Amino acid sequence: MKNQSLEPSYEDVAELMAAGCPIDFPNALPRHSFRAEQLPGYVESCVYALGPLDTGYVIPLRLATDRPSGTIITDWTFELPWQDHRINWEDYGPDDVIPIKDRDKYKSLINPRLMEVLKGDRRIRRGSPVEGVVFGHSFQPIGESSHGVISVKFSFTDDLENTVPLCIDLNVVTLSHASAKRLPVGRAGRLLRRDLVESERRSVLARPIEALIAGEQAQAQMQSGLEAL
Repeated sequence: MKNQSLEPSYEDVAELMAAGCPIDFPNALPRHSFRAEQLPGYVESCVYALGPLDTGYVIPLRLATDRPSGTIITDWTFELPWQDHRINWEDYGPDDVIPIKDRDKYKSLINPRLMEVLKGDRRIRRGSPVEGVVFGHSFQPIGESSHGVISVKFSFTDDLENTVPLCIDLNVVTLSHASAKRLPVGRAGRLLRRDLVESERRSVLARPIEALIAGEQAQAQMQSGLEAL
C-alpha cells in the first residue's frame, strides 16, 4: 500500500486562510505564490443601498506575491449571495458610490494601480504589495433578505493558473432618501444621463421612419381599395 501525502494542497490552505484560520502564510503555502487579503484597520468593506435601483460596493484589498518574477492576475470573479446581479467595476469611483460623510475614510486608499492589476495591465512585484479600494456600482437592488452583514467571495487567478479565494463580510448600509440625494452626480449620473440622451436620440430618429412606414402602409391600403372597385 502506497503512502499518501498528507501535505495540504495550495487550494486547501488558501480556502482555510479565506475562512479566517490563523495560518502562517510563508510556511503553509508553496513558495512563489500570491495572496489576496482584505485590508485590516478602521476601513470597512461595505455595500451601500443608495436607492431602489442604485447599489454601490466599496472593498479595500491588498494583493501581494512571493514569486521572484512577480505575478499577473489573469482573471477574477465576485460572488454574491444572490443571483444575476451585474456590477460595473470599471466606470465608477468614490464620488459615485460613497456618501460624503464616509468619503474621508477611504481617501488615502484610492489607488488606480489596484484596478490596473485586476485588469492584468500591471504586475504585482515581490515585496511591493498593491493596496487600494475596489469600487463597484449596480443599477440593481441588493437581495431582499440582506441586512446587517453579507458574505461575498472573490476568486483571483494568476498567470500560473493558481486560484486564490478570498471571503469577505460586507456591511450593508442603507441610506435614507435625504442622504442619497446628497451624493454628487459623479460619473454614475453622467453615464445614466448619457444612456437616457442616447435612448431619446434613437427614439427621435425612429419617428420619421415610423411615420414613413405608416404612410406607405396607408397608401398601399388605398391602392388596394381602388383596385377592388
